[in-house]
Amino acid sequence: MDVITAMFTVVNQEELARCIKEDGYIIHVTANRDHLIEIKHLIYDEVRTKSDKYIRLPFNVLESHDFKKTISIKNREDALNLLKMTPHYYHIKKEKRDVLDTLEALDVTIDIKVTVYRP
Repeated sequence: MDVITAMFTVVNQEELARCIKEDGYIIHVTANRDHLIEIKHLIYDEVRTKSDKYIRLPFNVLESHDFKKTISIKNREDALNLLKMTPHYYHIKKEKRDVLDTLEALDVTIDIKVTVYRP
């Protein structure tokens, strides 16, 4: 393949190496520390910062860019849809489920890293 894109997912490094052309590109989008931090504070008792050592790939880094911006979600439906697109939705404890009923408009931080690799 000429280009492989992986967004917010764990990847199989061996499969990437097998599938990508020698002069191909791997574009990997990953979450930084503050990504969706407001949602995490709503649903978790304790917000933990995970190491990113398991999501960095063992290929040559051509470029790496951080992007951070706070956006406003204006209604409950969009806020819930955003939450449902994340694994956080499936990790909400029963005692925190009432947060879903009170979720309205929300400011949320997008904090990502886009890394372009070459084999």
